[in-house]
Amino acid sequence: MVLIKKMLGKQLVCLTLCRRIQLRRLHIAFMLVMWCAVVVVFYFSVYGSQFNKTLRVKYTRRVGNYSSACRLPNLDPFHPSILEFVTDLGKLQCTGERYSTFKDNVLEVKGDGIASVQYRTLERRPGDDFKVVLSDPSNVWNLVLPTLQPKHATATLTPGSWNTSQRKPISGIFEGKATVQADFVLVDVVTTSSDVKSDVHMQVSPKQEVLARPQKPVGIPLDVALIMYDSTSAANFRRKMPNTLEYLTKNLNSVLLQGIPAKCWVAKYITDDARQLWAIGTTAQLCAMLTGIAEKKQPEARRSEVVSDSVDKWRWIFKNYKEKGYATLFSEDSPRIATFNYRLHGFKEPPTDHYARPFWLEAEEIIDGYCIGGRAGSQTFHWNTC
Repeated sequence: MVLIKKMLGKQLVCLTLCRRIQLRRLHIAFMLVMWCAVVVVFYFSVYGSQFNKTLRVKYTRRVGNYSSACRLPNLDPFHPSILEFVTDLGKLQCTGERYSTFKDNVLEVKGDGIASVQYRTLERRPGDDFKVVLSDPSNVWNLVLPTLQPKHATATLTPGSWNTSQRKPISGIFEGKATVQADFVLVDVVTTSSDVKSDVHMQVSPKQEVLARPQKPVGIPLDVALIMYDSTSAANFRRKMPNTLEYLTKNLNSVLLQGIPAKCWVAKYITDDARQLWAIGTTAQLCAMLTGIAEKKQPEARRSEVVSDSVDKWRWIFKNYKEKGYATLFSEDSPRIATFNYRLHGFKEPPTDHYARPFWLEAEEIIDGYCIGGRAGSQTFHWNTC
C-alpha cells in the first residue's frame, strides 16, 4: 500500500509539473501576441498614410488578370472552340447616293439630277426628352446651275409640296454650300424624278457661353472621352472591330475597362471608382459610373411608378465637369431604348452642353436598317473643337 501511494504521488507531481510548463508556454505566447499587436498599431499610426498610398498603387497596377480582388478570365477571342459559332456577315453594304456633308458649320451638297435642296436645324422641345422641334426650312442654292424652287419657301418639305409640272431634267452637277451654326441638321434633297432623299448630320458647334466659361484648377487637367459599345462583348469587339481597337489604343492611348460587360473605352484618363460593376444592365452600370450612386438609391424616376420624376435630380458627374470649366457632351443612339428613357422619364433639361438625343430621334425616322442613304448610320457624327 505504501508503495502504491508513493507511485501515485510521483504521478501527481509529474502531472502538476507538466501542467505548469504548458501554462507557462501559453503565457509567453500570449505576451508575444500582445507585443506584436502593439507594434503593428504603432506602425500604422505613424506610417499608415504611406501604407495606404502604396497599397492603392499596387492594387491599381494589379487590376485585371493579376488582381487578387478581381480575377478576370484570360480568354482567347480566336480560340477554335468559339470560332465555329462565329458567323462573318461581311461588310455592311449601303446603296444609294450620298449628297451632303456637314463639317465645321459648313453644309455642302453635291450631286447630279438635283432639283432643289433645303435644310432644317434640329432642336429639343423645352422640358421634353421625347420630342424634336424643326426649324423653318432654308434653301441651299446651286452655285453652278439654277434650280427649280418650291411653291412656298416655308412649306413643309414633301414630294407633293414641290412644283413638278415645270421641272425638267437638269444636266450637270449641283454644288451648293450653306453656313449652319448648329449641332444637328436635317437635309432634304429633291431629285428631278420627284424623289426626296433625307439625311441628317451631327457635329459639335462651339457655343460662346461655353467658351466663356471660367476654368477652375483641377487635379488632372485632361480631356475625358468615354466611348461605350453596349451589348458587345470584349472578345467579339476584338474579332469584329480590329481597326477601331488599334486606333483607340495606338492613336488615342485609350484605357480598356475590362471588368465591365458593356465595352468601354476612356481616352486619356478615368478614375478607378468608375470600374465598379454595381448591377447587371446598362442603366444600372451607367448610373453607377455617371453618378456614383446605385440606381435603387436615386430619386424615383421610373415611368411605371405613380409618384416619380425626371432624372435631373440625380447627382450627375456632368455638373462637376461644368463647374470646373469643361464643355460637356452626351450622345446615345437607339433613342427608343435609351439608357435613361426606356423605362425612366429622361431629362427635363439637357444634362450637358451638347445633348444629341434630338438628333437620334430624328435619325431613327429616316434610317433604313443600318443605313442612311449610301452610308452607314454610324457615319453621321463629326467632331469639332469645342
